Amino acid sequence: MEGFSVCYTGGVAIEKELNALLMKDNAQNATMLQRIGGRLPANFPQHVLEDLKVRTLMTLRRNQKSDYFVSEENVARMKSKRVLPGLGKTFKEDFPYLCISFYSRVTAMEACYGDPDEEEPNLAYSLCQSLLKMTHENRLRSAQNVMLVGGSTMIPGFRKRLIQEVKAMISERNEFEPLRSILQWLKVPEMIFAPNICSWVGASVLMSLGQEADRFLLTREQYMSEGQ
Repeated sequence: MEGFSVCYTGGVAIEKELNALLMKDNAQNATMLQRIGGRLPANFPQHVLEDLKVRTLMTLRRNQKSDYFVSEENVARMKSKRVLPGLGKTFKEDFPYLCISFYSRVTAMEACYGDPDEEEPNLAYSLCQSLLKMTHENRLRSAQNVMLVGGSTMIPGFRKRLIQEVKAMISERNEFEPLRSILQWLKVPEMIFAPNICSWVGASVLMSLGQEADRFLLTREQYMSEGQ
């Protein structure tokens, strides 16, 4: 068996971007919070970011991205369209006026598809690199068995956008020309496991590949001090 895991650019990158966007969305709430003895935190707690990530974010299709960001006027409308995400009782007590804009809901996921030429994390680029490292005999089989695991992959539109980005990456970048022969065979099968155990399935596969798992792991303390 031959396989590679992609770079760690999923949940942490999304939550970091979401945190920055939420700070901007709720900047006007700072004065209101001070009146009730509260204040905006330097960083939103991880559990709040995870809750918002899964329940409010969405992934635009590749062609939708250009349509939504076609003009500054359209972007301004997206930023002004804000909703109260309906946080649970515990979160409401900590952040009673927390809101999130439509702009933030669709922009946070773009953290997965940065510019590789600027050394920004890009999930599609990492996946293509992994396929390129494989032998010719194994590329086709691997391209037909891409496994998506973890909470971030359950965000609406994630699977479709990833496939679009990978195909564009192979078609447009010369470094991935050797992969063009398998382009038409690329697919991400529907996950047969229940969503709540997908992370464990991914961890099991990762460990079976015999790689150093430590570089993919982050303790809660590391996340709170460095991850944001």
